[in-house]
Amino acid sequence: MDTANETVVKRCGSMKDIRQHPDLQNPWAESMEPLKRIIANRFRRLRLSDMPIEVMGTIPDLDIDLLKRHARDLFPDLNLEKVTKATVRKSEKYMTWKLAHCLERHYTFQVRKCKDPSCCIQGTTAEDSPDLNAWLPDPVIDGDNGTHYKPYSEVGSQRSTCINAFKTTFQNS
Repeated sequence: MDTANETVVKRCGSMKDIRQHPDLQNPWAESMEPLKRIIANRFRRLRLSDMPIEVMGTIPDLDIDLLKRHARDLFPDLNLEKVTKATVRKSEKYMTWKLAHCLERHYTFQVRKCKDPSCCIQGTTAEDSPDLNAWLPDPVIDGDNGTHYKPYSEVGSQRSTCINAFKTTFQNS
């Protein structure tokens, strides 16, 4: 990044400020590329149960804009410029939508279509099957040593009664 752009970036107090300078978009992305490669390479070396960690690229700005447009249509009372837990809870439309479409757990946040045709476009036959429309189960510890979780094939149809029983932090307290 050249000196003039660095000076502009130094005056910016946040990423939002940087985004308001369209002329900084390419220089900023180019200057961040070496750092992104280093972090991605470190994550690629990580493994979980002998499976490599998948490193995904960034989301294109067009996709972010599309998501914001849909969110503005669905939740007009939600301030998309300041999305925090506190501000989101104040949006009655969002909270109603979340109750019908989301399941929030310690390890997961799941979103699915509801059965109301006036709300969600009805899916194909495969999407309507009970297996694909059910919530994913909570993780269940496999064995006594607590180092692995049971595979989905064993717990797919179960619902845990106490999610805290399988939280590592809960077990160690």
